Amino acid sequence: MLNPEDLVLAEAERDVRELEQYLADQRIRVLDLHTSGRVDDEMKAREGLLLLADALVIARRRLRAEREAAVMSRPDTGGSRVEFAENLHRAELTVLERDSHIAE
Repeated sequence: MLNPEDLVLAEAERDVRELEQYLADQRIRVLDLHTSGRVDDEMKAREGLLLLADALVIARRRLRAEREAAVMSRPDTGGSRVEFAENLHRAELTVLERDSHIAE
């Protein structure tokens, strides 16, 4: 049986995957509405797209926090937990953000 921390992490990962799929589906819907000339429906779909994008950002932040919490709750096996958590955080950065952190 999984421990509660692993279940929370799995849920956060699932939320991100689902929101990524919803966002991709909504982008296709916006393009279809634009192509068909349904301007009012397209604008409503674009509003939904923005809301989904915001929800995805929040879900990714939660996932990152859950990953860091999972790392910190495990016993240190000779490596630095802080360094590992920083690497997890860095994996969520864009290329530009990563380069600026490396430059520091």
